[in-house]
Amino acid sequence: MNVIAPAPQPPAATEQMEADEQAIRAEALKIKEDEGLTHPQIAKLVGLPVGTLSNWLGGTYGGNGEKITSQVRVWLTSREARAQVAPLNIKSPAFLLTSVSKEVMDACLYAQVVGEFTVIIGSPGVGKTKGLEEHRRGSSNVWLVTAEPAIKTASALLQDICIEMGIVERSATRVPRAIGRFVDGKGGLLIIDEAQFVTTEALEQLRCLNDRYGLAIIICGNESIVSRLEGVSNSNSQLYSRAGTRVRIPGGRVADADIIIDAWGVSDEKESAFLRALAKKPGAIRNIDKVMKRANVLAAGAGQDRTVEHLRAAWMNLAPDGSVRAG
Repeated sequence: MNVIAPAPQPPAATEQMEADEQAIRAEALKIKEDEGLTHPQIAKLVGLPVGTLSNWLGGTYGGNGEKITSQVRVWLTSREARAQVAPLNIKSPAFLLTSVSKEVMDACLYAQVVGEFTVIIGSPGVGKTKGLEEHRRGSSNVWLVTAEPAIKTASALLQDICIEMGIVERSATRVPRAIGRFVDGKGGLLIIDEAQFVTTEALEQLRCLNDRYGLAIIICGNESIVSRLEGVSNSNSQLYSRAGTRVRIPGGRVADADIIIDAWGVSDEKESAFLRALAKKPGAIRNIDKVMKRANVLAAGAGQDRTVEHLRAAWMNLAPDGSVRAG
């Protein structure tokens, strides 16, 4: 079998490739020096093995240098693109104490103090998770697990709780006891966010942790939890009676919307009115954050000051039905 060797590159093309490689290497080395980056840090950003990148930066790489040069070029290009976007006002405001976040934090504090099983139910985007996270930041012995479709069974949830608490227990049947030993005497609080994803069996397991080990528990999610916690069937009676405090939070509140709008520095009344209307839609005050980020990018890209028209265009991109009407 005859093997056809690749045609050699013309001298001019080879020289150009070498020149490109040297220029890209010089740029990468300058970034390394200016920002104090290490070879492992750059390798991770570029997506290359440390040894490969180190040899390439040192000019001693013996493999396909063109391929490595191409990967480093992509990294440099993406850095430049991010640098252009970074100055834009697309960062969400820091934590803001809204009425919803305060209500959630108060419920967390009460549950932790009295060791209660508490249920927080509310629409998406109203600020429940922000309140949960802020309570964890400001309190000792608070563990937060976010459920999802892959973490919904009792065993999967218990495994994630162990990871959050730093517990190592290989026997699945001994996990509840391991958790009980770990939390004993700590006065801690376990928070399960997005609890609508977990099964009724998993909710029963949480009830047992509260009942047997006195672990305060918050389960937080949407209205679908109600049918399992507050049903009238005998099978749910223990869950129903165990839930002490029930906090119900309806859709977005205008006062909370105004807090978010002010934090974004919006002073134009047309913009404010448009954003308040968005807060009444599914997604609540989360809509404000999303629209503001998108609108600021649209305005900056057009070299214009942001107006309500940019907000409308942003909402058109984000709304499920493509509607530009906020109210």
